Amino acid sequence: MTNNNQNIWIIREIKNTNEQIIFEISEFGKYLLGNSPVQIHERCFGCRVEYKTPNFFYRNFLRKKKKENIDILEESSTTPLDSKELKNFLEDLHQKISKEGNLVTRQLESLQIKEIENILGISGVAPNRSLFPITGSIKEKIEFIKRNMHQNLIITLTSPYQQDGSFDIRGFDFQLFNPEKKFFLTIKKNKNQYNKIYISDHNNLNIQFPIQEKGLELINMLRNLENLIRKNKKVQEIFEEINNGLNQGLKISFESIAQGVKLYFKDSKNEKRYVSRFPLGV
Repeated sequence: MTNNNQNIWIIREIKNTNEQIIFEISEFGKYLLGNSPVQIHERCFGCRVEYKTPNFFYRNFLRKKKKENIDILEESSTTPLDSKELKNFLEDLHQKISKEGNLVTRQLESLQIKEIENILGISGVAPNRSLFPITGSIKEKIEFIKRNMHQNLIITLTSPYQQDGSFDIRGFDFQLFNPEKKFFLTIKKNKNQYNKIYISDHNNLNIQFPIQEKGLELINMLRNLENLIRKNKKVQEIFEEINNGLNQGLKISFESIAQGVKLYFKDSKNEKRYVSRFPLGV
């Protein structure tokens, strides 16, 4: 069932006093700020290795610089393919790996664990790859990648918001979005400081859940996204296609004010992935 005329919206300020700021938020806005686990389906093509920043002594006296983060991938995973070609490609690749040995495994085994801050999984093919989190120690993450290369995985995210500054939107059913349904987001002030943020129901009485960590930062992201949706016709078209089931929304990534917002989505028919970047304030 599709909602052809259900325009997406996220957040609207309705009251701003010395004591509090109150916003209306949509079902989608509530989802983005929520803390409910989200299950996503991914195919693992490799990983990103993020290195630690050297401590003060190594950085200042030994002039040791932080290593550049690296992506460990099968070389041929850079080819953008449709689903039928991808299936044949993966079958050929599996045979090649069996004969020649797994390049990714050899690279992973050469890593110095003590130098690594984090490892993220990589899904999709260039130029539209995306990252997904992996649980466990660095050693466990390495073993996870070795064990699951080119496998279809079900990953559980702790919430839609990810520490890389992105929101995973695969857990939200856009086709059931009701623009008339709204909740209230309240920011309480105390001595010019924001000390309490929570979401309540339509009567603005029953608190559904509080927002604590990075609350103001997340709200600012939502306000920027709302502004982008209102002003950019291309963004409106992307969300309209997602609402109508033509595309599946994957992720919204906030990189920086200069770089703007990235929208990740894929075609519902051929499963090709796309990413579009939009500057903020345009």
